[in-house]
Amino acid sequence: MPNKPFCQNGKSIITPNALFTSHAIGFIRQAIINADGNEVFFTGIPDDDGKIAHVKIFAQGNKQAVPALMDAAEFGHFVIHNHPSGILTPSSADIDIASILAQSGVGSCIVNNDMSECYIIVYPAEPETFTELNPAELSRLLEPEGLFAEKFDGFEHRPQQVEMLKMVSDALNTSHVAMIEAGTGTGKSMAYLLPLIYWSITNKERCVISTKTINLQEQLLHKDIPALKDILPDTFSVCLIKGKSNYLCKRKLRMILASPETHFDMEKLDELRRIEEWAEKTADGSLSDLNFIPSEEIWDAVCADSDSCTRTRCSQCGGCFITRARQKASAANILIVNHHLLFADIAIRKTAGFSTDIGILPPYKRIIIDEAHHIEDVATAYFGSQCTQTGVLKILGRFYQIRGKQQKGLWKVLYDKVTVLFPSTIATPLITAIYSEFMEGKKMLESLIRNFFHFLADFLSQYEESGNREIKWRIPADKAGLHDWNRLVEEPFSELKSETLRYLSKMKSFLESLEGTAQARSLDLSNEISELAATGMKLDRA
Repeated sequence: MPNKPFCQNGKSIITPNALFTSHAIGFIRQAIINADGNEVFFTGIPDDDGKIAHVKIFAQGNKQAVPALMDAAEFGHFVIHNHPSGILTPSSADIDIASILAQSGVGSCIVNNDMSECYIIVYPAEPETFTELNPAELSRLLEPEGLFAEKFDGFEHRPQQVEMLKMVSDALNTSHVAMIEAGTGTGKSMAYLLPLIYWSITNKERCVISTKTINLQEQLLHKDIPALKDILPDTFSVCLIKGKSNYLCKRKLRMILASPETHFDMEKLDELRRIEEWAEKTADGSLSDLNFIPSEEIWDAVCADSDSCTRTRCSQCGGCFITRARQKASAANILIVNHHLLFADIAIRKTAGFSTDIGILPPYKRIIIDEAHHIEDVATAYFGSQCTQTGVLKILGRFYQIRGKQQKGLWKVLYDKVTVLFPSTIATPLITAIYSEFMEGKKMLESLIRNFFHFLADFLSQYEESGNREIKWRIPADKAGLHDWNRLVEEPFSELKSETLRYLSKMKSFLESLEGTAQARSLDLSNEISELAATGMKLDRA
């Protein structure tokens, strides 16, 4: 859009004729008169000169507000509303709405009632411009006398590989989807790597490759991509993206090391010390860098996770392994991910917007999905959910458990810390609540969970087929005729659900109150409170 004035003569207010055509100015002025001078919500479409020429009314309000219809404008359009007061400074609500709309490429501005002044909050995004790939030029690299034949001994020219390269190039150039089935021996990875790499370099655009198997990721990272880096004249960077649970959380490790025996049995402590030593040396903090395979119980306790991550408020933020990994990913041309991570990112962006920085992956525009025949299974597994007795009891065990004569778990850690930090007049009611409401309350939940799964198994046994240990049964919409459904399933589940929600609600209130009490005395319980809250969220989802 040519000439984007945010101010005139050193002032933030501009005259509307710098942004609107005369026809649009007259239309808006008359619409405001017709609305008795109240607020009116418009959309405007710029013409080829960048001026708003086509205006449409979408809503009318009062002197203070008007409904903001978030889906009314499209990419490259404006939303416009008037301030009857004549004061065009945007309110906090105006800025929030403009920020959301800007993620979809929509601009926002405010005008006064007589259309003599205009305030631009944000301009709409312009259509993307990019440099197209030359499929013929890229194909020459794979010809019998091309660069690959020159650099790689035993290189075999494959027409199918060249054809696939051209299809991928065309899809990138036209922003279309290409579905390609490539048989064994096609050389498919090189057929998509070449155009994707050159697209990223030429257009300075981050791209993603998603795979199902670790074997393919290793082939790309340790064979195909290094080979291309050796022979191509242009430099490019590639980064493997891993999920949060693959990284050590320094904050969680430090919290556990403060009282390790309260979290784990003695035989687990040596394993914890080895992780502590490794944490001081590791460069990336990922599980694959650890020189032994830790037990699931230990790694679950010290790995990063979204629920307990305190982000920039974390005391270890400066040395956070995930922050380092994200910084590296943000600088890369090509990101390699697995399908599960891809779907996790898509789920977040579906809610927050695909052009935002909120997500597991940095923003990207082009993607190659290799091993795409696994997509349906991965999507089903990811967007579905499962609940097992073992899984729920494992979460409850993080809260509190008794092993032999020893009490362990997050509530025990908090109990001990409150006892030490606070004077007895404050500590006594707090530790009484921790014990009676949450330690003992956890035992009751555990009993309800065991009862529910016992009754559920009893109910499902009537559908068991001879010789088949797995029972598959679809719940019908009409359950009125189901024998013992209410007694064995509905009633136990209802009781379990209500007690779980009650437990979590009381826990939330208690932790919020405790945090305030601690802060008033300049005491730090943030680690313990964060871990308990995160475990509560896991239980809520289970």
